[in-house]
Amino acid sequence: MVSRKASAVFSITLVLIAISEKCPVTAFVSFDHHAGCGGNQWSKRHRYSAASRNDNLAPLEQETNASMKESKTKGARQTASSVLLDPGQPIETAAKPRKTKQAKGSTRKATTKSTATKARNGDPAKKTQTTKGKEVLQPSFWLLESDVRTVDFHNSKTAQGVSLLHFKIRGNPRPLRRHRTNFGRIYNPSEKLQESFRDSVREMFFSDLSLHPPIFEADEVLEMTIIFRLKRPKKHFVGGKPGPGRMRENAPPQTAPTRTDVDNLTKFVFDSMNEILYQDDRQIFSLQVTKILDNEDMCEGSTEILLRSIDDKDITDLVAKPLAISRTKKESSD
Repeated sequence: MVSRKASAVFSITLVLIAISEKCPVTAFVSFDHHAGCGGNQWSKRHRYSAASRNDNLAPLEQETNASMKESKTKGARQTASSVLLDPGQPIETAAKPRKTKQAKGSTRKATTKSTATKARNGDPAKKTQTTKGKEVLQPSFWLLESDVRTVDFHNSKTAQGVSLLHFKIRGNPRPLRRHRTNFGRIYNPSEKLQESFRDSVREMFFSDLSLHPPIFEADEVLEMTIIFRLKRPKKHFVGGKPGPGRMRENAPPQTAPTRTDVDNLTKFVFDSMNEILYQDDRQIFSLQVTKILDNEDMCEGSTEILLRSIDDKDITDLVAKPLAISRTKKESSD
């Protein structure tokens, strides 16, 4: 005889199987525990059908789905009425723009970000100008037709016959940065800026003149004079807008101290002009350098260079010149 407990478990198992399979399986459940009964008696018969359960719940689910659709339709009509301009047009729902989380440190304008990154890495394409709604990258060094460009051909000892060069390159002067190591590779951080400076010099002397690099031969002795005009910051101008006649009255003078060292500015020119103006910068025997703040035009900075070939007589005069200046000042003070 099967115990009452086992028969109850068996009956409940049949009910659960019928419900889980969701099929019209009929389960017979009978619980009759009379005191005088010896064993399980199936006195009361209950019919349970999964199909009948679905049929009973169907009207309730349909009513719930209909109410949900009606609420969505009302919300769409309210949204459309707020953005609808013409009552005669059909109702259209306006999709709400999805907000995207902006990455940390990123900028809204991709052009601004790329320009700032290039400027940090020393890319010559730093400044931007707007032309008919388009952004045009301007190199760090450029030429103006009104600037000085002098070439003196009075040297009969050389093939090209150049004895003097005098020219000006527009753009804020840059110092030569130290070479760095990255994953075992040595690179020059100022390479792109130097190439921009070289391109300006090539355009000035090799595009329309019958010259070829280097202009001065390897056995020539040279004297170089450089004037660095540094770009003024926007705070030196009225309203922060640079331009002629817009400099503040209390703006710093041209001789105001700056963080850029004059020797690093000179190294930038020396290294850039190798194999272009001269074979090697060791040919330069005399050097005079001046560093000031720019007061010309838009005050964007420039580099003015005078390079000439000298001989033994010129060397004697150059050596005697500082002594003559010192002697003159001493006599005037006495």
